[in-house]
Amino acid sequence: MKTKLIILTLLIMAVYPLYGQLLHPWWVTDGGGGKSQGGTFLLNASVGQAAAMRMTHIDTGKVLESGFIPGIRSQAGYLMTAEILPQAAWNLISPPVKRSDMRPASFYPGASSVAYAFTGNYVVEDTLEAGNAYWIQFPTPPPSAYVLQGTAVLRETVFVFPGWTMLGSLSYPILASTVTPISPVTFTTVFYGFNGSYRVEDTLKPGHGYWVKTSNMGLVVLANSSSMLEPSIKTIVEYDDNESGPLSSKSQFSSLMFEDKDGNKQSVQFSSTLYKGDLNRFELPPLPPEGLDVRFVSGRFAEAPITDKEGKQIFPLKISGGKFPILLKWEKPLAENGWIEILYQGEKPKQYSLSNCGDIKIVEDNFVSAKIVIQRSVTQEIPREFALFQNYPNPFNPSTKIRYDVPKTSRVVLKVFNLIGQEVMTLIDGIEEPGFKSVELDASNLASGIYFYKFQTDEVTLTKKFILIR
Repeated sequence: MKTKLIILTLLIMAVYPLYGQLLHPWWVTDGGGGKSQGGTFLLNASVGQAAAMRMTHIDTGKVLESGFIPGIRSQAGYLMTAEILPQAAWNLISPPVKRSDMRPASFYPGASSVAYAFTGNYVVEDTLEAGNAYWIQFPTPPPSAYVLQGTAVLRETVFVFPGWTMLGSLSYPILASTVTPISPVTFTTVFYGFNGSYRVEDTLKPGHGYWVKTSNMGLVVLANSSSMLEPSIKTIVEYDDNESGPLSSKSQFSSLMFEDKDGNKQSVQFSSTLYKGDLNRFELPPLPPEGLDVRFVSGRFAEAPITDKEGKQIFPLKISGGKFPILLKWEKPLAENGWIEILYQGEKPKQYSLSNCGDIKIVEDNFVSAKIVIQRSVTQEIPREFALFQNYPNPFNPSTKIRYDVPKTSRVVLKVFNLIGQEVMTLIDGIEEPGFKSVELDASNLASGIYFYKFQTDEVTLTKKFILIR
């Protein structure tokens, strides 16, 4: 079987012309993801679908069934035709083929802007490169579909900067999980596509561009499964159901869907329980040139409480770019003691319960902000003993926070002393109820140096030191 594949591949490559579509003696008798017209071979396959399910030799009548034909795909689909249908306004795109003329105007005549790449800042590009992605704007209504012919993009190695990177795609769909960063580069977020708003993508489609955040400067490889690098190279972040993350089939996150006047949709997800994974992988890319964008003030599309000691959890939202009115809806009860709070200028906050399914129409006039509020019923924890903790940050300039525990109602004194024992500041002097406490120390009036802070009650005296650096 392997020998037969090699012979067939060499035969196809031997008859492949220098221009036009691939002419070859094999006729696609069962298209699968491919199409056959007059002996030409047009690749247009989806992930997991063979370019051809069955091929027949024109002269001998020999039939090749699927099973190893997909392996030919990366060799035989050398010249191809791709069809790209742009959307009105801004598109995140990538050239689906290679051509002698890689100018944006050659690929996309009728576009209403230049092509912008991102290298930490947006820059104008006069030449497109396969494997890279670009913002390009199209008029309303957009041009009809572009039919692009050229050399198939089968594998690309792309240079990336640390931080947000716009990656392109190949001439056929590939799974995001097969995109391989070369050490020391790793992906720190999921992949995002754009279609009027950002959305998480697990498949990179021809002609489209994608955002992903990278840890370091280096190289990333785009390749089909038959060209995979060795497994030892770390791939994209994985989603473990045990983490109950927003993309998990066992997710404990609740979803809110936003839709603007133009029909652009975007969802955010939140959880009232602690999340053990890294929420930063759900950070959203830089704001798009236009279109709907909804995110938490953290910059993420998914949020969970950082601590479990507070009874009220607040998740402020940022809504940008979309055309009003914006419809916010949820299709099932999300929180028995939770609500959405919408604030308009000069009005009292409007609260909408999350205990049932519902929807809200957000109008533009005087709109100020929106946030999710969850009120949990918790039994307040009480410390077991008096405790004084190291301030954070330390060293600091000019402020830091000091935490301490009070297990029972007590008179508490917390003072600051210099190296020779002189009192320079009193932070607390009074009766304190039981609880986990903290106090902010503002050292704007103190000189650089080493200081001590002393915590005193009727039962204990505790002392620690900090360093102030100007």
